[in-house]
Amino acid sequence: MNPRTTAFLAVAAALFAAFLWFYEVEGEAGRAKDAAESLRVFNEIPDDGSSIAWIEFVSSDGVKVRAERHEERWELVLPVVFPADAVALDAMSSALAQLAGGGAIESPQSAEVYGLDAAARRIDFGDSASSSLMLLTGRATPIGSSTYVAAGGSQDVHAVPSWRINAFDKAFKALRDARVHPFDREAVREIAVRWPDGAARLVLEEDATGTGSWRMVEPLETVPDAGRIDSLLTDLMHLRADGFVDSEMSDANAGLDPPDFAVELGLGDAGGAPVHVAIGQDRDGLRTVRGRDGALYELSSARLDDFPRSVLELRDRTLSRFIVGDVRRFELRFGGDDASGAPVVVTREDLDWLSDPPLRDGVGADIVANLSNLVARDIQAEWLGEAERAALGLVPPRVSVRVFGDGEPAEQLAEVWLGNLDGGRGIAAMVPGRDEVFLLDSRIAENLPTSRAAFEEAFVALSEAAEAGPDEELRQEGVEPE
Repeated sequence: MNPRTTAFLAVAAALFAAFLWFYEVEGEAGRAKDAAESLRVFNEIPDDGSSIAWIEFVSSDGVKVRAERHEERWELVLPVVFPADAVALDAMSSALAQLAGGGAIESPQSAEVYGLDAAARRIDFGDSASSSLMLLTGRATPIGSSTYVAAGGSQDVHAVPSWRINAFDKAFKALRDARVHPFDREAVREIAVRWPDGAARLVLEEDATGTGSWRMVEPLETVPDAGRIDSLLTDLMHLRADGFVDSEMSDANAGLDPPDFAVELGLGDAGGAPVHVAIGQDRDGLRTVRGRDGALYELSSARLDDFPRSVLELRDRTLSRFIVGDVRRFELRFGGDDASGAPVVVTREDLDWLSDPPLRDGVGADIVANLSNLVARDIQAEWLGEAERAALGLVPPRVSVRVFGDGEPAEQLAEVWLGNLDGGRGIAAMVPGRDEVFLLDSRIAENLPTSRAAFEEAFVALSEAAEAGPDEELRQEGVEPE
């Protein structure tokens, strides 16, 4: 074959292949998109709903509602001016923009047949240029889960899946932003909390690397409970109202003079104005809350259970905290009147805890589990002299517990000193290197030995003779029981 002819055929084949690719493959996507666009009821607006700047309709509970988009946030302007639930309004705008069915019904009957007459539900909406569109929704179709709809001013009738317009089946209350006071958690630099009988202030201190840690500065300088602060901020950030109060109300009438709980969050230089939240007194299971912009909300009284109610609850009362699986051994040393030499060393071997004397089944694991997150019930004193600590059984401690992990030398995971047990008040306790004298709940004595006598009586395994009973004990001693 002539080389020129061969080249011509090769070029023709390449052009044909390119035509097939762009028409059949690339073109198919474009044709599918055009087909989908033709099925949209409102194909004159972008299908992401971003151009919709306002929506007006009647809620499922009969309230006329108008919401407007302002700088990427939604706000209700009817029947009250109030922040709107952005998720709900975004869902509505997307539903309007993407509303599509199987195309317009050919040769439609009168509007009454489809429920698109005066009885139709009307939804008005438009863009920022004030252009107005209207959606009418009518009856459900006889077959299938669809609803008849029509664009205002159009004779076309569409049958669209009912779920596409479910976003409008909401009561007015569900369209309001129920967040009591949104804020940027990362911007919080100061927390001031107050109750009717006390107050506390905490500040976030940052080191040279920018790592922040909280410190209590009022009513005293001390280390707070970082976990409790984290929970407080989380609870505030997710605090959502159970109801709304639209009438003007004084603090006295709202039960906010004084509030049962009030907090102010300082957001630093770039965070904006401080966050103020005040929760009022209980009134038949409800509390009035003053939140952002002074708005009033209603909150179930049970919600207050999640918030700290005293300075003590914000303080670090943790005596020991570690991961149980990291423990390889622990030591019990008995002092005071119970002192008798070397400590009792309890070593972990797989799932067993070995010691001399041996412990009862499960006791070793139980001691470690209780020490892994040991939190005091109260703080008895910020500091005590040696004589006062001795009177509490803490100099020397009646029981000293040290917990070790891996390594050579082994890493010390915790050390706790236990003092006298006062059944009415608790167990005095300290941590080496800290000044506070803590009080543990008396019930912890069931899980931690508070003296050598208590250890031998309740934690040490019984001998075989003791387990067999008093007759066997006598035989062990060479005496035949009567």
